[in-house]
Amino acid sequence: MKNEKIVISLVIQGFGFLFAVATVSFFTKIFTIREFGFFSYFISLITIISIPIISSVADFSVKEISISIYSKDYPLLYSVINFCIYTVGIISAAVLLLLFFMVILNDSLGFNDVVLIYLSVLVVSFVSIVASIIRGLGFPVLGQVGNIIIYPCIFLLVFCMGYYGEIYGADLGYSAIIVRLIAGVVSAVILVFILRSIWPVRPENMIIPPRRKGWVKSSFDFLVVGSLGALGRQINILLLAWFSTFDSVAEYRIVLLGITVFEQMSLVGTILLQSRFAQSVLPEDSDFLKKTILKIYGLIFVISIIGLVFYFFIGKSIISLVFGEQYISTYFPVGVVMVSQIVNLLFGPVGIFMTMKGRASLVSKYLGLSLVLNISISLLLIEHYGVLGSALGYVFGVFLFNILLSHTCKRDLQFDPSLVSALKKGL
Repeated sequence: MKNEKIVISLVIQGFGFLFAVATVSFFTKIFTIREFGFFSYFISLITIISIPIISSVADFSVKEISISIYSKDYPLLYSVINFCIYTVGIISAAVLLLLFFMVILNDSLGFNDVVLIYLSVLVVSFVSIVASIIRGLGFPVLGQVGNIIIYPCIFLLVFCMGYYGEIYGADLGYSAIIVRLIAGVVSAVILVFILRSIWPVRPENMIIPPRRKGWVKSSFDFLVVGSLGALGRQINILLLAWFSTFDSVAEYRIVLLGITVFEQMSLVGTILLQSRFAQSVLPEDSDFLKKTILKIYGLIFVISIIGLVFYFFIGKSIISLVFGEQYISTYFPVGVVMVSQIVNLLFGPVGIFMTMKGRASLVSKYLGLSLVLNISISLLLIEHYGVLGSALGYVFGVFLFNILLSHTCKRDLQFDPSLVSALKKGL
């Protein structure tokens, strides 16, 4: 893999993270800490609800589309797209029924709220899925730009214009969610235009084959993996909202940025290696995969260590300047998750590797165990340690997942995707 592509992907992820920081910084300035906590809680709910739609077809489409493109099987490509459309339709209908059931249980949730949540879920899902299809077609960087640059950039730009133009009412949080929906629609239109410009020409008289027998199970496995993975990141916000205060939720949103910066960098490896993992044959491709892992994750590890050193010396000043002095208390929890994420980098892309090699059910099992440990530790520690206790729950949960999956990968596939193994191979 070319070094230029790795650097470009890292730069794009860096811009994506900066947009995330800028957005959170802006909202911490215009909201009170409690208002920002409630807004973060609402966005987490939208994220969690949208994950079943996204995860059922996003990674599935990358895997199957990349295989069809690699083999130049265009009828199979169209069959995959048809299957994804039907799957999204079915799950979207199920999500709508779930939301109306929530209205029945919760009188404070009105019809307008349900419509806004549902439309937000559909738009977020559509943007992510189209970006995944673009990645599967062999344009990982382009799909990356669409998902983490175009959407956040349009949202922040439009909301700032409206805010400084004084066109919003008193409820800024509600206005922000509406603007987020509009930004998603605009981003979706742009991504569809990009997709049409790179779409392979359909051969004449082509007969589209029926869906393959194992696709339903594969899509369901990806759904479970994606849902559990998202819950592992978002559940702590829900726990703090339910068992602590919305002030704690706002503070944990800053901690989540510390997690996000590493996820954004690790996502470079996922984006660039995802289709390659699906196409790889072991043990023939072992050396190539380890060299590529060393290139990508070695660079990410070095950047992370440098970032941690800077954070140790000037982290409090950065938090105070960017988010405000009221968030200084997040300095230590953010440092804890940064150290843990660096340790987890050593395991390499073991999660996405096992998923792409058809072991999604095993990945979901370990994610479930990780989630249970996360919730258990968080519930034990939140009362006494607040945000730090919730952060520790996340840290131990992710660490358990990586240990279990790394051991299973080496045992079952005789392949070690860890950075340490790749470094030994490189030396």
